[in-house]
Amino acid sequence: MDLETRAAALERDAVAVAGQRALVQTMTDREMKAIELKSLGATWLQIALAVGLKTAGAGYKFVMTALAKRASQIDSTPVSVARALMMERYEALITASMPAAAMGDDKQAKIALDALKGQARLLGLDAPRKLDVNVHGEELPADRREREERARTTLEAFQGRTIEGETA
Repeated sequence: MDLETRAAALERDAVAVAGQRALVQTMTDREMKAIELKSLGATWLQIALAVGLKTAGAGYKFVMTALAKRASQIDSTPVSVARALMMERYEALITASMPAAAMGDDKQAKIALDALKGQARLLGLDAPRKLDVNVHGEELPADRREREERARTTLEAFQGRTIEGETA
């Protein structure tokens, strides 16, 4: 995707997000402060007093209402728009850190690698692989057991033999 097409797509997405966010309630300073205090480990009473309430119960209700409002803001952003925004952030990190990483800067190399891993996760490129692991000593399926036994027998038969053209 060329730069102009990418810029147009981002602008179109930004307009869509702005339209949706207009429909969602905005957070007040008190609500943001209450959520921040809770994330820092403040008690319900400490939060209540900090935002002008009197009881721990009121602080709890206030934070829960604020969190519900925040969740509605997050949910109002379409996944494709959020994914595009994250991709742009990863691209910015990669673009900024790659030159120094290529020159041997370990810190920048780690940043670039982490951003590349994040992109891969976001795009589903590092989907988990199905592994056939026998960790509990369970019996293997019969056909697999037979294949493994044939392979073991074949290896044992070739031990000590020289292959044509091979020197000992």
